[in-house]
Amino acid sequence: MVALTRKDSGKTVEVRLGDRIILRLPENPTTGFVWKIDEPNGEVLRVHSSDYSLRAGVGAGGGERSLVLESISPGTVTLQLKHSRDCESDPSSDDRFTATIRVMPGTGLGNARKA
Repeated sequence: MVALTRKDSGKTVEVRLGDRIILRLPENPTTGFVWKIDEPNGEVLRVHSSDYSLRAGVGAGGGERSLVLESISPGTVTLQLKHSRDCESDPSSDDRFTATIRVMPGTGLGNARKA
């Protein structure tokens, strides 16, 4: 499994078929802002799970969204997420995460590379 965070936005990641990618991004749903996949591509990557965990401590200010994706076919896809409120239509207020994911043929061995 390869782990990505906000600092990996803009990078290219190579994984093998069957590998999983875990993306961890800060989130505070009490503000109305949540992370959502902007343009899903279910042909190359599939969402395995999406969980939210609250930071420990009083006044910790939110938590973390953990999104687990599984590579299901060879190919290249641009993974795009936006951090926005459903009630706002102004795209300039959205925070974004983007990464290029290259799924290589062959069995996944957990040897993913970040470029």
